[in-house]
Amino acid sequence: MFVTIALPVTFLMSVITIYLFTPVAVKVGLVDKPGGHKEHEDHVPLVGGLAIYSGVLMAWFLLPWLGGGTMNSIFLAAGVLLFTIGLADDRFDLSVKLRFGVQIVAALMLVYSNVVLADLGYIQSGKLFTLGIFAIPVTVFATLSAINAMNMMDGIDGLAGLVSIAILAPILVVSYVSANLIHILLVLCLMGAVGGFLLFNLHWKGRSTAHIFMGDAGSTLLGFLFATLLISLAQGEHRAMPPVTALWLFAIPLMDSAGVMLRRALHRRSPFTADRGHLHHLLLDAGFSVHQVVLFIALLQLALGAVGLVGCYLHISESISFVSFLVVLSAYIYLVIRPWRVVPMMRALHQKFSKV
Repeated sequence: MFVTIALPVTFLMSVITIYLFTPVAVKVGLVDKPGGHKEHEDHVPLVGGLAIYSGVLMAWFLLPWLGGGTMNSIFLAAGVLLFTIGLADDRFDLSVKLRFGVQIVAALMLVYSNVVLADLGYIQSGKLFTLGIFAIPVTVFATLSAINAMNMMDGIDGLAGLVSIAILAPILVVSYVSANLIHILLVLCLMGAVGGFLLFNLHWKGRSTAHIFMGDAGSTLLGFLFATLLISLAQGEHRAMPPVTALWLFAIPLMDSAGVMLRRALHRRSPFTADRGHLHHLLLDAGFSVHQVVLFIALLQLALGAVGLVGCYLHISESISFVSFLVVLSAYIYLVIRPWRVVPMMRALHQKFSKV
């Protein structure tokens, strides 16, 4: 399929964008400074968001050329808004209220562009669970959840990027099976853009630190795009997948953010207060290297996404798939809110395999 040129072209564009804008970012102060919970010791350019945004631009440019029409202008405007506010936050450290308010506006713009979570599928006794008047607030909540889940996922070098690839891969399968050119093109462009970013962000052999970071501009934009893709594919009369499949395809960011926020609430702390309670932090505390942690979590996301695809294409009952996801979610949360027991277990496991 000729559309596959989108991936290598966007990969190249992402790399070029990073090379061009890295010195500019350093000059204007668009860098992540060391301190607090951060483990890097140098000022790291925050140009990953620009690289990822180049993927959206490439999809917008290629779509008419490939005969797929044009992208929804309101959706594009919402993406630009989130990218801009993320870029401003990377540079000036904006307040949580301002960022949250802009995210709500972007989510409402998504609703206005007809991307709405109108139902939750057949998760109850074979009946369609429609949301009715709650469709808009639930859509806004789901979009905000995806945005902030990806923001929380950007905790160590390479993690958000590789997990994004693990999320995009099964979304590409669903888009291909449903023959939706817009979704196929957007996913391929995002994979290419994130792949270019990972060249500079992963701990490759001989590299102990990342050369660039994604920043809020990148993680916020990715979360918004994931929400858009998953809702679009899971809604409508000719939906490409049941809504419950979207939970599996976005499982790790969703479960990790839910577990962390619940643990913070139990300790009477703000859900937006940074700490070391994420899964990747627990694995690091257990002795695993950054490279091992990133690979493990990405593979786990890929495995959970595969479970979702199996349930979708083998036509497993949506209620069974939903209950199964809740069981996995409950087990995950139970583990991450009990770090004093989980970390020693992980450390023992790490030591055991290190001797093999």
